[in-house]
Amino acid sequence: MRALGPFPDIVTYRLGSKLVWVRPAQSYQEAIDFAQKAFPLELADVSPHRITFSIAGEEDGERYTTYISESAWVSVMRMLMQGEVIDLDVDPLVRTRYLKRWRTPAPRYNETGPTTALRFGGTYAPSSGSR
Repeated sequence: MRALGPFPDIVTYRLGSKLVWVRPAQSYQEAIDFAQKAFPLELADVSPHRITFSIAGEEDGERYTTYISESAWVSVMRMLMQGEVIDLDVDPLVRTRYLKRWRTPAPRYNETGPTTALRFGGTYAPSSGSR
């Protein structure tokens, strides 16, 4: 990285072992759009909120990863060198507000049986007459 200046002409997006040169996005949302276009097979069905960007670095012999937040996007782009690598990751965590969209229905149980005790957190011990 370098001091703040103009955007580089080109940066490199890396997803796994694949590399793609792209024009630096002017915003975080545009960066997500570019990522989905650059990696259509891998990111086509991924919610944009799960795509993250980071830059790998090394200091005093130790490697580190710095994630780029939406609020810092423009400043970080102005610090990058030509062709610098921006790593893309897919956040494995599903946020609660998106869970409703993909939630599968709860299993249905047969109405015959001790559902009341289990539904309210009780325990069930079969009576001797239920064998």
